[in-house]
Amino acid sequence: QRSNVESFTYLPPRLDTIENLDGEPYGLTQDPTTDLIVRGENFGTSEISKIYIDGVVQPMAPSPQEAGVSNWTHEMISLKYVGVSGLVYIDVGELRSNNETFNKSSPTLLMQAPYIPRDVGYRTEGITKDTSFTNPGPDELMLAGCHFQSNEGNLKITVGGRDCPVKAGSLEVVVEDSSDEFCEGAKNELRKVTCAIPEGTGAMEEVVLIRGGNPNFRGDGTIYLSYLPPEVDSFTPNWVDTKGGDVLIRGDNFGNNKNLVSVYMGSTKLRVKDEGFSHTSFYVEVPEGQG
Repeated sequence: QRSNVESFTYLPPRLDTIENLDGEPYGLTQDPTTDLIVRGENFGTSEISKIYIDGVVQPMAPSPQEAGVSNWTHEMISLKYVGVSGLVYIDVGELRSNNETFNKSSPTLLMQAPYIPRDVGYRTEGITKDTSFTNPGPDELMLAGCHFQSNEGNLKITVGGRDCPVKAGSLEVVVEDSSDEFCEGAKNELRKVTCAIPEGTGAMEEVVLIRGGNPNFRGDGTIYLSYLPPEVDSFTPNWVDTKGGDVLIRGDNFGNNKNLVSVYMGSTKLRVKDEGFSHTSFYVEVPEGQG
């Protein structure tokens, strides 16, 4: 016996962002090129899908040094394009994505200290405990790079997709001679900007600088920020009746989402209560038992 027939469809491709960076001159005529990273969803595979720039299908690259697509996944396409601007869209079978354009170079980030997150990590609260401050406040992250331009209000920084608010007046030209070569000597091109670390959790949170909707180019590497692991200082009380009860756990770096926190007593998972949950303390419900 056979059932009735029902149908479903795959979602159409969606183009979210384009990262573009000036590439090396190409071919005998030394034509200008652009290195592109296209990000989104539902790109399918290169066997059934096509990417177009200004209405022209972009071929698969015979080698990494040649023009064309070098990498294709369901969420990202990398390619070298002979040209400096264009309108991009993707076809997956009969489904077509939205259009996005590129022209000005994406921001690029200088991946060296002091312009990268510190290795030891940051408190999940985003607040520093540095005793050198009389009134400890938001911890900060300073980034530097090229193509930031001069309009601070046009910049946005995210950490793991969360907003890292740009500190007013922090966008300025970097004057250190040691960094001049990063922007190929362009006058006043290398700039730095500071943002306040947002609340969060996780060991590898991607840092992205966005200028007017154009995210920084990540083809040469990505900057990651890590939050500190949870730390337990005490339990109150440190005993309960055999019928069970609530226990207050104090410490640090518990995050701001109780659904991400798991607490075990032996092999028994305890319920984390909604009431009073914070980065530094929360209650768990201990079941009846003995021992």
